Parts: sequence; structure tokens; C-alpha cells
Amino acid sequence: MRFILFCISILVLSQISAQTYGCRDSNANNYNPNATINDGSCVYSVTNYTPAFVTNLDAPLNESSALLIDNDKFWTLNDSGNLNVLFQVSSVNGAVLRRVIISNAVNTDWESIAQSDTHLFIGDFGNNYGTRKNLRILKISKNDLTNSKNDSVNTEFIDFSYSDQTTFSSALNANNFDGEALIYANDSLHIFSKNWVDLNSKHYRLSANAGREIATLQEELNVEGLISDATISPETGNVALLGYKKSGLLYSCFSWLLSDYHGSHFFGGNKRLIELGSSLSLGQTEGISFKSGNSGFFTSEKVTNSLITIPSKLHSFNFNNYFGSVQASNLEANIPSNRVYPNPCTNQITIERNECVEAASFTITTIWGSMVAQGELSMEKNVINLNSLCRGSYFVCIEGNVKQVVKLIKL
Repeated sequence: MRFILFCISILVLSQISAQTYGCRDSNANNYNPNATINDGSCVYSVTNYTPAFVTNLDAPLNESSALLIDNDKFWTLNDSGNLNVLFQVSSVNGAVLRRVIISNAVNTDWESIAQSDTHLFIGDFGNNYGTRKNLRILKISKNDLTNSKNDSVNTEFIDFSYSDQTTFSSALNANNFDGEALIYANDSLHIFSKNWVDLNSKHYRLSANAGREIATLQEELNVEGLISDATISPETGNVALLGYKKSGLLYSCFSWLLSDYHGSHFFGGNKRLIELGSSLSLGQTEGISFKSGNSGFFTSEKVTNSLITIPSKLHSFNFNNYFGSVQASNLEANIPSNRVYPNPCTNQITIERNECVEAASFTITTIWGSMVAQGELSMEKNVINLNSLCRGSYFVCIEGNVKQVVKLIKL
């Protein structure tokens, strides 16, 4: 027992002493090849990217304000002043394929859609005046949406308030408590604010359980514009924020790419700004969703003024070249740890325990935080059956005297 404790102590100390903080992205201007922990310091050159135009959206979607892709189905909705309807839309020609009424809800100002394994979440938290005290998130069972014959479903409600809002004075497009972006990760919902005053975005976290909740402020980032939506990749865990900003007489559109962060501190890792182009060609970018890996689609709402009309549109993107490539330090090669292999895998994995580590337990969770398997590791080599898991990305968490988390890809 003394030998085991001594061995664990040496392991922990060696891990601590080996850690080097810095920029771990080889694409960054200040890349540090010796860095083992990302300190969020990466700096990038100006990056311009041209999305691919797919199609205009049907007229009923002129105010498309969100996008979510689930099992190749494209869902969108319109914002304030519109009906309480969720639309399934064609990714080929922009036609409305299905309308689902949320029968027990009102569209006060629907602005975003997120998803877990089991539910779809609609953010009814548009707050242009900063006065709303009825902020809420709709929680809809995916099972209710699966039956294509259902033309209406019911929802649960998550009513919430912001932890740092104490005044509710009316200030049209001049407050920092508007919200249009929502994702689900690590068993929680995460809101990214649309700050009209300082052009920052605040990240709030709240429970995904129905009832009354407080959205707790976690962190803040100067995004230099207005955030209109967000998405998280179920395969990579990378996050993309979508937005627009004033550029002369028009608006320019952009995306912030967030990666290599710790836990749910999305602003603590790599933060890369991608300039997408002018609203003259893109429209007002409002909804974004990853489809696979680091690629996906975004929608824009119709823009109309006395000089020009730009229809609502669907564009595609592939950000593979812009998300950080992380190269581990060679120092890690000499640190004894658990081995999880093969990775990628098919129907099973082996968790091989180092003889210096005591027995431990393991859990396997989806990228959204839902646990799909658990058990004990009592052997040197532990074979775990994965036949029941679908293709995708998971996290293997090994809990013991030394905690280890491995991202697992199932083919």
C-alpha cells in the first residue's frame, strides 16, 4: 500500500511539474510547441472566409432566426411577432417541409434552438428593450417530434432570470441583456448574450430542468459585434458563435470559433474570429448549426429597406482549416497513465490500467453530457463492449486517485 501511494504521489507530482501554459494551436501566430495546457493566449491573423450559397428560403421563413440540424432534418423558426411554429425546411431548395405548432406556448421572441440527446430547446429570450421578466426556454421531447403525423406538440418551460441584472429600464437596442444564442453541453444550457452597448458577449449557464432557474454569469468576451446564434459540434465539442456588426452603411457578418477549452469555460481556450462577408450578399446572419465535424449551415433573415431587398438565405460552411490543431508535448510520453484503445473504435475498447494505479471506476458520456455506460476497472486490461452505442464522439472518464478523460471516436 505504501508503494502504491508513493507511486501515485510521484505520478501526480510529475504531471504537475510537466505542465506548461501557453498557446497549443500550431495555426496561431504565438504557437508554443512545449505547451501542455491552453491558457487562452492564442493570437491569429485576420481570417476571411466565403461561405457557399445554397438556396433562398421560402417566404414563410423571411425572419428565420435559428437553425438546428438533427439526424439530417433542418429545423428553423421565426422570431418576435410570428406564430408559435417550428419549421422543418429542405436543405436543397429552402422549401418548408413540415410545420409543428407548439400548442401551449406563445412566440414572444424566439431566437435560438439547441438540443440534447432527448430534447430540443427553444430560446424565448429575445430582449431588445432589456425589460423582459418573462424570459424562458421551451423544452420539447424529441419523441414528440419523431412522429411526422403530429402537427402540434406540447412543451415544458424553463423560466429564468439573469444573475447580474438588477434594473429593467427600457433601452431599445441599448442594453446588455438581450439574448439570441443557446447551446446544450455538459448537462446544462448555455446562453451567449447580444450586448448592444459594449459589443461583448456574456456566457450564462443554467439547468436544463423544467422550472424556475437563475442563469449564472460565467465569463465574458469582447466579440466586437452582436451575437445572433451559437452551435456546438457533437463530434468535436468545438463551438461557433455567429453574429454581425456595423460596417459603414451595411453590416458585416462573422463567426467566433471556440476550441481547446476546459470544461464549459468556452472563452478560456482558443478564440478565433472568422470574417464571413457583407450582409449585402449574406443577409442578416441569424441561425447556425454544425451538421458533421466542423462543417454545417447558417441562415439569414430577409433584409428590406428603401434601396434594396435581400431574401432570407441558407449558406454552408466548412471550418476544418480554422479550428486549432493541438500537438501534445513530448513530456507527456513519459507520464504513466491508463491506455484506452483502439481509438477510433468499432464494437469494443480496452482500458489498460497502469500497475501503479489502484482500482477505479469509469463512465462513458455523450458530447452533450449524458451517461451511456459505467462500470468498475479491476483488471489490468478491461474490455468494454460498445455494441449499444451509436456512431459518434464520446468521453471516457476514469475516476480514481488520478482522474483521466479521453475523447473516444466510435466508427
